[in-house]
Amino acid sequence: MRNFTYQFHTMKNLYLAVLSFLVMSAAPFSGNAQSIDLTVTKVHLSAYQTAIPLGMRSSMALSIENTDSSIVEAGESIDLMLSIDGIAYSSSVELTSDLAPGDSLYHNFGSSSLHQFPDTGMTHSIFGVVQHALDSNSANDTLIADFVTTPFLDNDWQAVSLEVLSPSGLDSFDIDNGTNSPPNIDLVRVVLRNAGFVQYLKWTPISYRLVLAQDTTLLAGSIEFDSVGNGDSTLRMLSNQAIMPDVPDSVGNYSFCVISNQPWDQNASNDTACYTFAIVDLYDPNDPINWPWAIDEQEANTFSLVAQADYIRFEGIDQALELRIFNVQGGLMATEFIDGPTTLSTNALAPGVYMVQAIANDGHTWGTKFVKY
Repeated sequence: MRNFTYQFHTMKNLYLAVLSFLVMSAAPFSGNAQSIDLTVTKVHLSAYQTAIPLGMRSSMALSIENTDSSIVEAGESIDLMLSIDGIAYSSSVELTSDLAPGDSLYHNFGSSSLHQFPDTGMTHSIFGVVQHALDSNSANDTLIADFVTTPFLDNDWQAVSLEVLSPSGLDSFDIDNGTNSPPNIDLVRVVLRNAGFVQYLKWTPISYRLVLAQDTTLLAGSIEFDSVGNGDSTLRMLSNQAIMPDVPDSVGNYSFCVISNQPWDQNASNDTACYTFAIVDLYDPNDPINWPWAIDEQEANTFSLVAQADYIRFEGIDQALELRIFNVQGGLMATEFIDGPTTLSTNALAPGVYMVQAIANDGHTWGTKFVKY
């Protein structure tokens, strides 16, 4: 009984909406004016034939045909209306070229006319109406089309790829760059493919997520072509810094992913595509550019160094160490092995700044500098 009452009120609202549209669009018809006959031939929604996924938010379109023998001339206006679930959507077309007898016109109502279908299975009787001031035959001005919302529909979007176009050197980025800061992601290309049977009209929303580590952003886009059907793809170029995830500043392997987020998607196995990259630390103690910034990347020194005019003294040694002394050009000047407090002569070294690298048996490395006067 409730379903019958709902359908009765819905049909009543549809009828009233169409009647109101026809009355407001009507104009006095002059017997001397040239007659025109326009016919609604099809109602278009994002659907598979007449089946709509549950919860679909769809754009809408109408196809009309000039079924008269007269030309509808460029510059003339045609009024269109669609009424769905008691909600009326209106649009107007100004012809940019003549609509000759037998010619058809397809018109999408645009991004401001999107209808939210319910998450329940039911039948929707949809009115499509065309109106022209000189239309002589009102019998074919209205077309009623029945669509059904259903969960039993192959609605499937595949995430094909995600590419980071800028910066180009994100993969294997060396975190040892003086600031320990990886670059921001500036430009991303995402490809999504319609792998199901639902024909998505232009302006119909599609949603997807960007995920990197714990950073997740839900994005809402829309179809940019007249329609995207089975096997067709849509390309998204993303450059808004507000939606880009933060790049991790720790060494590791990471996946930056796009995940299709369409409601009632029938195949979760193809929803994700990822761009993988690594953050590395290629610290080279022999490279003077790393002096002294790389010192605090290692563990604290386990020794102290005192430099005099002709020697250097190492204190606090509690393990075996290999000592390497480098000049400012990175040249290896001396190597010594010590396992306790040690004094080394520097008479053979020219005055200048030197780097001492200490390497333990377990691979830990420490570094410090001294000046030979």
